Amino acid sequence: EYDLTGELVRFLVRSARDMMSNAQQEKENEGSWFGQIFGSFTPLSSTNERERLLKAAVHKFLSTHAAALIASRRLQDLATFIHKSGFDIVPLLMEEKNGVAKLTSFKQAIKEIESAFVASGDTSRLISLADSELLLEAFRAAGLTEWVIVLATILRRSPLLLNMFRDDRALWSVFIKNLQEDSSYSDLLKELEAGMVAGPF
Repeated sequence: EYDLTGELVRFLVRSARDMMSNAQQEKENEGSWFGQIFGSFTPLSSTNERERLLKAAVHKFLSTHAAALIASRRLQDLATFIHKSGFDIVPLLMEEKNGVAKLTSFKQAIKEIESAFVASGDTSRLISLADSELLLEAFRAAGLTEWVIVLATILRRSPLLLNMFRDDRALWSVFIKNLQEDSSYSDLLKELEAGMVAGPF
């Protein structure tokens, strides 16, 4: 599916380039009888406009699909989509901070997003480490702190969490209150508590 998406994007990009190349050829033929007869039908300005519209259409297509993946929390598909299409997800995440990327509550977010990473009743990972890091860095770059905390918690990224909580004790207090009821994160919470007491290295 996403191999096809990548091919579609590359095809459209090539089409835009071909249009520019054809426009340049037409411009060079303006002085010939061929250019005098047919040149007025495909002016350079309309070619540039077609390229602009084509790029906008491709961007809208990719953005709409990526937004749907975010809304449904299909994170593996989102990571694969980014890899295959080369789409820059960061601007969309920033745009959708209060839209499809908005998290309702920490507990609910942990439950929803964790299911995308770990199979129910199993400890096997559904998303590779590389894809996990890709998503985490994308949300960090977009400045979506809530997503970063949730992802870092699920991925057990203690150093990242400690760096965030040491700069915001209020955030740390809320985090403890919400996570201490979940026994599956007891070891992580103990590690973080020890790290908070020890302070930065």
